[in-house]
Formats: sequence, structure tokens, C-alpha cells
Amino acid sequence: MKIILFLWIALGVPFFQASALTPPLQDDLHSSNQKLYTLFRLSGLEGVLDNMESVLEISGNINADALAPGQGAFAKRIMRHAYSHEKFFGVQKQSFVENYKSQYVNSTVQWYQSSLGKKILRLTNESSNPGLRSEMDLFVEDLLSSPPSEERIFLIEKIEGSLRMTEAGKSLYLGYVKLMYPFNKNNQGKRLGKMLRIWGESITEPMREIVLRGLLFSYRNLRDRELEKYAEFLNSKAGRWFSQTSLKGFGKGIKKNLFMAEKVQDDLIKEIDSVDMVKFTKNGSTATTAAIKLSRAYTNRDLVARCASHAFFSYDDWFIGSTPANLGIQEKDIQNTKLFSYNDIDSLIELFHKYPEQISCIILEPSV
Repeated sequence: MKIILFLWIALGVPFFQASALTPPLQDDLHSSNQKLYTLFRLSGLEGVLDNMESVLEISGNINADALAPGQGAFAKRIMRHAYSHEKFFGVQKQSFVENYKSQYVNSTVQWYQSSLGKKILRLTNESSNPGLRSEMDLFVEDLLSSPPSEERIFLIEKIEGSLRMTEAGKSLYLGYVKLMYPFNKNNQGKRLGKMLRIWGESITEPMREIVLRGLLFSYRNLRDRELEKYAEFLNSKAGRWFSQTSLKGFGKGIKKNLFMAEKVQDDLIKEIDSVDMVKFTKNGSTATTAAIKLSRAYTNRDLVARCASHAFFSYDDWFIGSTPANLGIQEKDIQNTKLFSYNDIDSLIELFHKYPEQISCIILEPSV
């Protein structure tokens, strides 16, 4: 589970008599850009969206009325396809440019460069390793029989409140809900704005519990005194500035992401009259294999008619088995894919005569 930690340590500031009379000088454009670049590089801000996506994956479907099974993953893929993480990160950075505070940037950078700051970041990176998911599950189970001290729970709750991770998680979750709303049959005829308010209230505590358990796991190797210092940062002016600016940028990024995602989906649905829903995949092999599986499920037939003239459709067995490089492919997969020639309708008709009511689909590229 990936969780972004916004870090700080209290540092002594030299006292100048003139500071009480004059405001601090603002950095020039070059200096401010350099400082922000350092802040972004050290803070892990670029991974905020990835971390919140991980929180939602661990949380599962918090509200079955808001999202049908599988719709969360569907919404995530659409948003990733429509708006890259680089663009999302750009929106986040812009919030820091607009709300630039030189003294807060300096203090936050100093925290990330401190020994405790580095330690917390290291523990965060380790806890976000997918290979530790089973260890985290065991840790959460042990919390029931061996709960942490009240002081430690208080510190974790204080840190969570300052990080405002629950708010960010809700923002992303409700973005999923909004994107999937037209396809959720349970909510047809209901007003979206009203339902978003209701769902927003209902998921607050469940998501907060998930975030708290994740923070307890991430900080499991920190002493209470170290957590106190971290909480001091988050409650400082610099800490509040960093968390609030990050959350503001995250919210703007979600809005822009949703706008582009809805546009992409609408365009695809309008372009293809027979499409009621769109699903995005990581690559073409995944897409074509998904289409084959859907065709077989719908028709209850096994055979696939594929164009022999087109070089590559998928790395999966249904295609590789029909090529010369078919070693290691089971015989049934080899036999289930039949070939026809491009721009030769007679060769395709011949397949249907030879295998009546056995062909589930035809697959070819839209060549001209």
C-alpha cells in the first residue's frame, strides 16, 4: 500500500531584529523554480495519485450501491488512459507555484533532508512494496488481539488528520463513482449531485479506518517520540501549507482527469453505435484476448476465425498457437484458431461451412 508522507522537523531560525518590521524577500523566478524542483524531487509528490489508487484497491468496494463490482478498476483505467500521470503531476505542481511560500519550501526541504525525514521516507517506500501485502494483512489481524497503546493511536490519528489522506481518497473514489454513474443500473433516475453527497458522507469513516491501519503498518518501526516530531511538523505552518497545497492540487488534478476521461468515453460510445460501455487495457494483446473470451462466453462456441495475413494479434495461446512458433502451446488451443485470407470472402465462408455453428468470432485488422 503506497502512502505519501508529508514530513517536517522543527528547526531553529536565526533571529533578526528587522524581521519583525519587514516581510521576507520573495525569491526571484529562477530561485523559486529551483527550490520547488528540489521539493518535488525529495517529497515524493509525483506518487500521490499512485498511492491513493493503492488505498482504494486495498479498501475494495466501500459502497456497493455507489460502484458495481469491477467498476472501480474500470474507472481507474479510463482515467489513466485519458490523463497521464505526468499531466496530473503538472497540475499538482502548479498549485505550489500559485501558493509559493519561500520560507515554507525551505523548511519542508530541510525536513526531507533530515535523518528522521529520510527514515520515514525509507519506511514508507518499504511498506508500499506489493510483496508486503500479506505481511500487512497479518499485521492488521494482530491489531485485534494486540492493539497499540492509546498514545500511539492518538498520534496516528493526529497525523492522519494533518495529512488529510481520507479527503484525498474520497475525492478519487467519488471521481470513480461519477465516471461510472451512467453505467450503474442501481442508480438510474437518481440525481447525481444528491447521491454524491450521500455517498461522500457514508464512506468517510470506512476509508479513514483503512488509512489509519495503513499508517500504523507504515510506522510500525518508529518510536512514539519520532511520531511526535512528525506530528509537530504536520501541525506547523509549513506542514499545514504543504498538506493543504498538495490536497488542493490533487483535487484539481482529479477534476481535469475526470473531464478528459468523460470526453474520451463519450467520443468512443458515439463513434461505435453498438457500444454501451468502454474498457481500456494496458496493450493490444489484452484487448484482443478479452474480446475472444467475451465472444466465446456469449456464443458458447470455441473456434476463432482469424486473418492469416495480419502479423500479430496477441501474445496469448489462442493466437501464438496458430503461428509457426507454437511450441509449448496445447493442441486444443492450436486447433481452436482457424485461418482465412484477407480480402478473400470465399475463404471465410469456407470456414463457416466447414465448422457450422462452431465459430465464436472473426478477428482481423481494419486494413485498407
